[in-house]
Amino acid sequence: MKFQQDPIRIGIDKNGLPQGFEIDRDTIAEYLAPDFTDSELIYPHLVIKLCEAIEQDKYQFDPPLEAGANTIAWLNELLGQRNFLAQIDHKKPNWQKDLGQDQETHHRIQKLRDLVRVYPEDSSILKPPQKIMIKRLNRCLLETLYPQQTPQKTNLKRDYWQGAEKTFGFNYFERKIMQDWLRTNLTPCEIIPILISTDDNPLKDDAHFSFNVGFIIMAETRKQIYYFRIQNHLRQMGLARRTLRELLRREDISPSDISLKFIPPSRSAPEAATIQDGQDFEQLFQSVKAEIQGRRIKL
Repeated sequence: MKFQQDPIRIGIDKNGLPQGFEIDRDTIAEYLAPDFTDSELIYPHLVIKLCEAIEQDKYQFDPPLEAGANTIAWLNELLGQRNFLAQIDHKKPNWQKDLGQDQETHHRIQKLRDLVRVYPEDSSILKPPQKIMIKRLNRCLLETLYPQQTPQKTNLKRDYWQGAEKTFGFNYFERKIMQDWLRTNLTPCEIIPILISTDDNPLKDDAHFSFNVGFIIMAETRKQIYYFRIQNHLRQMGLARRTLRELLRREDISPSDISLKFIPPSRSAPEAATIQDGQDFEQLFQSVKAEIQGRRIKL
């Protein structure tokens, strides 16, 4: 296979592939937010069963829930309750022991609990991201305590990801990592594929083609890199350095403005990045950044 002299393409190749796809706040609100939707609880009796199971435990909500009983609005109002976890600890002191060996659920609840613990007690001064995290914790608690009545919250729509896979060549493993990252962090971002182009197309003479080798998760402003991944079997080949060079040379990115804010997926992701991974990438990033800036200064 004959590769081009500079085969790395960041998000777009000579065929004009789109640069990437954005996960904005509206997408997060629609697909990643913890609120219950009509599509999850299609039939009224499903809503009633879940509401009745919760009401049987006689929680003392503060402030009291105002939405009509046995409605999705009532469930979503409950998700915003700042003190729901405290109520569960009081009513069901052994509920965590009942989880047994389910370490993934333990870790997910503990992580959300640690985040929410430092939030202000006064709900009226909570920031929107803090309110979402409280809802995520409460949704996770409902799914854990009432598994038969509570639908498991899905990630981004399946067809949404299938479109991304088809357009950018992401594989199933990468999709799972991206979904976990988004579910864990709820951070608006742009996901940019890393492509390699070749002048040899086995299916057509005199035509090049591209294939995906990884992805970058960046801030919407393209001034921060949150996550960077080269596929396992293609590592130790210098692709990460070459990709960073290509990224920092883009006209829409200024090397002096871009920084690294390493945000890994959760421990339950198919591939859990370590602190050491973040430190190694930081060193590589700073090295390439100095190289690019040095070249520009010389010119």
